Amino acid sequence: MTGRYLLGLAPLGETAAFFHNHTTAPVDLETLARHDDLSRQARLQRPEPPACITTPIPDLWADHVHQVMKRPLFLKLFADRTVQFRMVDIGSLVPIQPHVAYDFALMRAQSTTSWSDIFSLCLPAVAQPFDVTGGVTARGNQEIGCTLLTTDLNVMVAEARMLTDHGLQVTFTVGKTAVFCQAQAWHDRLYLKDGTHRAVGLLAQGITHMPCIVETVDTVQTTVHSVDASVLFGPHPPRLRDFLDPVHYWEHSWAMRKKIIRIIVDEFVTAWDPPHT
Repeated sequence: MTGRYLLGLAPLGETAAFFHNHTTAPVDLETLARHDDLSRQARLQRPEPPACITTPIPDLWADHVHQVMKRPLFLKLFADRTVQFRMVDIGSLVPIQPHVAYDFALMRAQSTTSWSDIFSLCLPAVAQPFDVTGGVTARGNQEIGCTLLTTDLNVMVAEARMLTDHGLQVTFTVGKTAVFCQAQAWHDRLYLKDGTHRAVGLLAQGITHMPCIVETVDTVQTTVHSVDASVLFGPHPPRLRDFLDPVHYWEHSWAMRKKIIRIIVDEFVTAWDPPHT
């Protein structure tokens, strides 16, 4: 597989460290430095992003949006938040993450041949299946565990519950995190929070707009793998179309990632001093 990493956003040492840690392909540091500087200068010379203008979802898709809003997952994620369903200009979105697995992005969007496909991809109205292998292992009464393996990195333990009605029953629910394409509106900009690979894949196919859940926020949520805040919120942030502009990305080999989820039963005995009353 191939990955694309946006240049000119971080000190050269940090960029070089990313390639050293995440790809086995050799990187010529002098060439990387020249490309990094070219990208930085090109970004600094272009104007600030225009105020982000979104448009309403066409009435034709009102029923689809209604079905999305009835999903238990949507109610859980947005029950106490005010959001809107909008059509957004993909290329002008500000990506929070500097890297995509480009082949995976193309694969995510490859089956979108109609607007119905696009809405199902960006705002799925029903739960989407995902491939997970593994199972429960045990050795007598010890070392009981559940091991799951998946290539979908958005899969995680979504919920854990303990019931005591009939003995003790503990259940873990495994599901996806970034299900809906979601953007956060802040100071006239639109930051893409979830759905980066889908957005890149759609734009690569010439699709310029996509449906998205938009939330106006006081603080944009970032992660440890986000673009540095001084660049992200500065006058010249990256734009999602940069992933398709050779001036702004460095393409490299990228091994397929797999996520392992391991739920282990552990038990031990410890001294306990009960509270005195």
